Amino acid sequence: MAPATKNARFHYRIYDGDDTHDLTHIHPVPHLLCSNSQPQDKRYRDTFRETFSAVNAKTHNDVMAKVSHPCIKCGKPVKDTIKSPMVYLRLPEPMVIVMAMPSCGGRICDAQILNDMQVMGSQKVERLRMEKDAYLQ
Repeated sequence: MAPATKNARFHYRIYDGDDTHDLTHIHPVPHLLCSNSQPQDKRYRDTFRETFSAVNAKTHNDVMAKVSHPCIKCGKPVKDTIKSPMVYLRLPEPMVIVMAMPSCGGRICDAQILNDMQVMGSQKVERLRMEKDAYLQ
């Protein structure tokens, strides 16, 4: 019988002004998240959300200790970081890469930071696609 959990590496990339800081923690995740279950499946999504929230709660103080700059949008004092996970739990060594950016906690700043993260993620995917196409030619 397969174990109920599997250890996964959570690698936080913390954007702090012009600097970036890295932080890695190992946490057990439910085996369901490392299986061939589909992310569109409600059970998978609920399990991931629950797991990611628990890991973020455990790592919160360590992440915040790496932040020394104010909110990246308005310059007010930081209350939290906005996090965006890139999930690679189906790999032989499961991992989640988490982008974290400091925020004052204001709704407008949070929305702008989330938008910036989506743009950054899309640009990285496009760069990887172009590198792959160039390699295959």
